[in-house]
Amino acid sequence: MSRFADDLPLLAKLAEHLLAEREGAYPRLIADGKLTPEKAEAALRAMKAIVAQWQAIAQHRDLPPIEDYHDRFGAHPHELRAMLDSAAATTAKRAAADPSDRDKADYAEAVATLARLQYPWQPGFPTPRCLFLHQLNQDVRRACAAGDKRKAA
Repeated sequence: MSRFADDLPLLAKLAEHLLAEREGAYPRLIADGKLTPEKAEAALRAMKAIVAQWQAIAQHRDLPPIEDYHDRFGAHPHELRAMLDSAAATTAKRAAADPSDRDKADYAEAVATLARLQYPWQPGFPTPRCLFLHQLNQDVRRACAAGDKRKAA
């Protein structure tokens, strides 16, 4: 996994940045006829779901079960995966076009990390790796908190 995989606040900020890029670029792409309003709306909905997901992960808040994602965030997990795959491909192309620019390479690596973490944690299991690891982390936090309460009693 990437050196960025454990930097949850950074990944949340990266998701916010990816959303801001799209919000800034889509009106021009729509006006130029390169993107339909419907596709832009669907992409923004998926990107907003990614932001909400990563903000919750970074802040150690609970997330809904995977089957409730669409109801909570307005996008299905496969839409989030597709959005991040597209972003990872685009940033990788930009980095490859300018191999001397370390910032572009780091950015591409971080976006690729977001994309990889959105894939199922194992084949045949629908929960994305980021949610699986987040739930384990939440369970450990609760167990530790419960242990502390028992010690204090």
